[in-house]
Amino acid sequence: MVAPEQTAAEYKRRGRPRVRKSPSGLVRRNLLIDAESLEQLRVLYGSKSESEAVRRAIDLALLAAEALAVSDKISRRSEPPVVYEPPPPLPVYLQPGDVPDELLVDGDFAR
Repeated sequence: MVAPEQTAAEYKRRGRPRVRKSPSGLVRRNLLIDAESLEQLRVLYGSKSESEAVRRAIDLALLAAEALAVSDKISRRSEPPVVYEPPPPLPVYLQPGDVPDELLVDGDFAR
């Protein structure tokens, strides 16, 4: 138990200090994971192994976090770009004299 005079920052510093930088590449970790959930994840991703399913899930979670960060950065920078502009209104010809000559075929409106 933490003594009342210790702050949260002092409590977090307890334990063995990390001396080395984390290794890159694949590393072995001891995880407790629900077996049914892991099997569902493996089937969902169509992976051959549970390890591959976990790696794919981690990759997708990191991709989603990165996409959210980019989205937040873009939204703070400016307003969203206009990617859709409505088409111009269709011409409405109420009387035969309103139809332009280039649309007439043999003196009649082409249908």
